[in-house]
Amino acid sequence: MEEYKQLYELYQSKTDSELENIINSNEYTPIAIKVASDILKYGRIGYEEIINLQGGTIVLPEENLNKQKESFNLISSSITLKILLTLFFIPVCVILILAFCDLLTPKETNISSTTIEITQKQSRTEPLTQQQKTTSASTAAIAQKTTNAPAPIVEHRTGENIVGISDKSVSGISFSVSKVQNDVTGNWRISTIAENIDIEYYALDYVKRYLHNKSQVHAIVNFTRNTTTSIKKYGNIIYVDIYDYVKGEEHDANRLFTGTLLQQYFVYIDNGDIEKID
Repeated sequence: MEEYKQLYELYQSKTDSELENIINSNEYTPIAIKVASDILKYGRIGYEEIINLQGGTIVLPEENLNKQKESFNLISSSITLKILLTLFFIPVCVILILAFCDLLTPKETNISSTTIEITQKQSRTEPLTQQQKTTSASTAAIAQKTTNAPAPIVEHRTGENIVGISDKSVSGISFSVSKVQNDVTGNWRISTIAENIDIEYYALDYVKRYLHNKSQVHAIVNFTRNTTTSIKKYGNIIYVDIYDYVKGEEHDANRLFTGTLLQQYFVYIDNGDIEKID
């Protein structure tokens, strides 16, 4: 908590652009990313006020986001290398096999020197033309298969805090996303619904459809659940913070997210895993 306080006081003087660089960089700790995102979210208010807004406690990420990014980049690089090696070696093997078969094929011989000369010319040209066609067709087929290959599957995480997969569609829910009154950042958006749903299971599809700017923070007020949910995205993670609804907060950015913090989740963009934050 002391490290959070020191970083919060230090980052107060940084611009929005500098804070975004901290969030998107691999060189900063999860605590530093959390501090930068909170300043962008709540504005440059005092440390005591930020404590009050988050229900009296600061919940810090438990995992190193930089390691997750490095692991994901390593997997992508390995898959790309395998695809390139496949594209290079298969055509070469096809060419060598066809050339070897051509050497084993017996050539017809005739007494006439003219016939022999014509036959020799044909043996030098016709098989090569057929070989080129076969190689070209094989290469095209391989390229087509590679283009249509599915995206790499990321194995699901394990552990007692992994509570499910965010794989539900929001297509049947009427979200009306709009700007928030009195928002000084210009990045806040709000939508109101009346659905009896657990929003963390819809977060991944919601972000793909409605969160078009990585700096945006979306508020979803659910009048059935009597909650207000904050949804934002940093790197490979969607942050889902669920608060008690405060009457009228949907009309004023200064009152938004001022209810009691009920629960926090991480939703991983690579495969939809939902991690509950204690």
